[in-house]
Amino acid sequence: MAQASKFTMTSTSESVGIPANYADRIYHLAPWETPIVTAVGLDSLPTPCTNPVYHYIEIEDRPARTTLDGSISSGDTSFTFSEAVFAAGEVVQINEETILLGTTSDNKTFAGCTRSHGAGADADHSDAAPVTSLGKPRAQGFAASSTGDRIIQGNDVTNYTQIFAKDVVVSGTSQAVYRYGREGDEVSYQEMFQQKVLKKELQNAFLWGVDTAAATTATAGEMDGIYERLATPSSADLGDGALQLADVEDAVEAAMDYGARPNIIAVGLYTKRVIDSWGVPYVKHDTDPMSSTNMTYGTNVTKLYVGGVELDVLVCSDLHAHVFVMDANRLGLGPLASRAFFKKDLDDGGDRKKSQIIGEYTCAVPNPHSHYVFTSVKFS
Repeated sequence: MAQASKFTMTSTSESVGIPANYADRIYHLAPWETPIVTAVGLDSLPTPCTNPVYHYIEIEDRPARTTLDGSISSGDTSFTFSEAVFAAGEVVQINEETILLGTTSDNKTFAGCTRSHGAGADADHSDAAPVTSLGKPRAQGFAASSTGDRIIQGNDVTNYTQIFAKDVVVSGTSQAVYRYGREGDEVSYQEMFQQKVLKKELQNAFLWGVDTAAATTATAGEMDGIYERLATPSSADLGDGALQLADVEDAVEAAMDYGARPNIIAVGLYTKRVIDSWGVPYVKHDTDPMSSTNMTYGTNVTKLYVGGVELDVLVCSDLHAHVFVMDANRLGLGPLASRAFFKKDLDDGGDRKKSQIIGEYTCAVPNPHSHYVFTSVKFS
């Protein structure tokens, strides 16, 4: 039981251990230093996380485009595509020619197709020529399994929650000393500083968590990150070359094939300079402090218009030889149950003030083809 002070008849020891929610403070702290976390949001999981092992369904829109598997000549009525994504009776376009697809048993090879169906002359088409659907709407399912109009059950993906924690310990002497140029006492300053560190650690794990690990009685879990989910289905190795405008156009087009509309491109400082050197029309965001983008990221946001979409070019200190093109609306980040970032006061332990800021988070990439990552981007 707490003992009342004989001088003031008040006590604060009852409050020790009672958590204070810090999630909002961390969310709004220096948002331009953690642009990806800011864009996605700290509470954006597709479903609430109620267990350290988080389950979500990976689904995709059936892609609108693939390529020819082998060249075809004028008059040919049989076609083979690179992916099993089209259906009988679907209208597709190859170069300038539109074609009505005939019968199929595997949604990849078609026979009895009608050439020059509505537009474009019957013509020769080379191997790997792009083929775009003009017909049926996309069916939703797991990208690796959905064929034609058949909807396959989504892929059940698991991820783990990861604990992020920082302790703050300040001596009574340090607390009493006036710090020039610093508002608030030393405890408040150190708590603010550790919030910034925590937010950057969360973004780093969100990007690069590549070795998932389950929590045990001795260790906390480690969550999977964006890169691990994107590296296989939606990536390109630039071979230590600089990013080109055509690369970004290809990434945007690939994501849009799966129904996405990318809205951010996260780059390192060198790549941002490369983008600025392209000389293509782009808009540096206005300096109105009340504009929605400035309210989110600050005033240093470049808007790049590519392939009919508007991308916020965000400089991210966690990126060097990588570039991420993402649809932030198709990513998820969030806490385990009620374990969003909060602060706990700890027992003082003598002439010290002690507290801990802690949270437990996981992430989801339910639509991998909605994003694109470039690796081996020149940055020296």
